[in-house]
Amino acid sequence: MELGLLESAAVVKPGRSATDQKIGDYFASCMDTATINKKGLAPLKSELDRIQAMSDEPDVVAEIAHLHRLGVARCSFWRVPDAKDSKPHHRTLRQGGLSLPDREYYLATDAKSVEIRQRFEQHMKTLFQLAGDPADTAASKARMVLEMETILAKASMDGCLCAIPTRPTTS
Repeated sequence: MELGLLESAAVVKPGRSATDQKIGDYFASCMDTATINKKGLAPLKSELDRIQAMSDEPDVVAEIAHLHRLGVARCSFWRVPDAKDSKPHHRTLRQGGLSLPDREYYLATDAKSVEIRQRFEQHMKTLFQLAGDPADTAASKARMVLEMETILAKASMDGCLCAIPTRPTTS
């Protein structure tokens, strides 16, 4: 159903609303795999060069701040309704930085979780190969990504870091 809505919004036709045009144009650009593949990593080159040039902790901190300004956030801050009463809202800070949906995907030891991590590592290897790395280098980098994200998951809190009411609750 949603795919049909996106495809419909992407059709250029008279009377298309501004919202449909924006959604449709964005969807069409994402689906233009020929252009995406032709450009390869070129659109990311300046960002990848910045990351490659990092040499110490202050560089890492500066890069995280830069990525955050670009919207590649490692944490987010927003207002959400209270779970038990929709009237009060809370300011909520959540941490990010993990590719898999939740920290437990990295920490659980059941067979399904192990399989998910193996598939994630294979996916990362494929991405590194598509970026031009030979198979052995791609496999090493993929393993490093999984190990780093597992370290982040172990250090991550489960759920929200904090929830602060923005206005008093009423009884």
